[in-house]
Amino acid sequence: MARRTYGAGTIRQRGRGFEGCISAGVSASGNRDRRYVYGKTRAEVREKLEAIKVSSPPAFGRDLSVAEHLQDWLRHVEQENRRATFSLREGTVRRHILPYVRQRNGKPLRLVDLSPSHVRILMLELERRGVGTRTREVAFNTLSTALNAAVRWERVGRNVCLAVPKPKSTAKERPILSVPDISKFFAEIRKSSYYALYMIAVMCGVREGELLALQWSAVDLERGFLLVNASLTRGADGRPIATLPKTKQSRRRVDLPESAVTALRKLNEAQRRSGYRGEWVFSDSAGGPIRRENFLRREFYPLLERAGVPKVTFHCLRHTAATRLLEGGAQLEAVSALLGHSSIKVTADTYAHLRATSVGSELAKLSEKTFAKLADQMADSKVVILADKQKTRRAKRKTGFQFVEMGGLEPPTPYMRSKCSTS
Repeated sequence: MARRTYGAGTIRQRGRGFEGCISAGVSASGNRDRRYVYGKTRAEVREKLEAIKVSSPPAFGRDLSVAEHLQDWLRHVEQENRRATFSLREGTVRRHILPYVRQRNGKPLRLVDLSPSHVRILMLELERRGVGTRTREVAFNTLSTALNAAVRWERVGRNVCLAVPKPKSTAKERPILSVPDISKFFAEIRKSSYYALYMIAVMCGVREGELLALQWSAVDLERGFLLVNASLTRGADGRPIATLPKTKQSRRRVDLPESAVTALRKLNEAQRRSGYRGEWVFSDSAGGPIRRENFLRREFYPLLERAGVPKVTFHCLRHTAATRLLEGGAQLEAVSALLGHSSIKVTADTYAHLRATSVGSELAKLSEKTFAKLADQMADSKVVILADKQKTRRAKRKTGFQFVEMGGLEPPTPYMRSKCSTS
């Protein structure tokens, strides 16, 4: 008799008929989900079991592997998220999860057999291979998110990642341009055809994708503001496409400094003189949207080298804008709204070191002022003991207390002299 395969179910005789049982993995409560069918003949019961299996693919059955679930989950990620999010998740699964989550014999690991030990081994293996802490953290979060989906879809009863300590990466200090570097940067961008783009980036902190997706219909030169309502990303075919901004708060109005408005006016006039009638504020030579990779390689990085400033990312200009505004005394709420952060907490956490430095400086000044005044008072104070030092020992015993005067601090304060039993 041929050996039954996993997920085929079992059939046994019961009374005058037959009973079939099949496992659907683990229920949301953590118990084995078994389903029963009945029939007069073995063939009838087998058909009913097959009908149950076919009714819920591909999640049904104990044979669903971790790889099959992850591939199915990635299809949902692609449909429900931005292209950049899908690319990050797909690359993490392909490079840092699937090569290591398997049985010892190399066979695919079933989803219902995935345990906390497998997750711990995955993290240790990534660390042994020299994978950075941040990448390990992303791999852990990706696997945990995929297992949360498996729980919602009733493929497993729990998320085994919850039983494993999460790798924690240390946030790196965000580089910004120093004041001398900003001067060099401004001197160099005046020669660039993307002068207006750099001005808005370093003065208003607008994201790179938001700038590259900017169209003239979203710019009001008369009233001096622009509307951020799109972000340029790379589509599935590699071509740049305009999508919705990162968050709801990212769709915002940005009031422009007069110098940025002037730069945009000059750009608009230059485009009209050249015969360009397109909608893109910053376009390539063919009049279409700029590819981010081409812009960085051909324009931004060479400009930094010519200016003699450190090679930083374009996103560094955004951090430079926020840092200089906060150092100049701008309110945290105003900077958060300008940057389009999802909440003020994001801004506070990102630039907490600036707030700590500012608060520490203010406290140091207040401490200096307060204790310097107190020190002056202490220097002027004189302690006067209102007692005759020439009194005899017997006279001192008769005196119940003495007065000590702290000049400049408090009124004369009496204190009791305790009598020693031996005196």
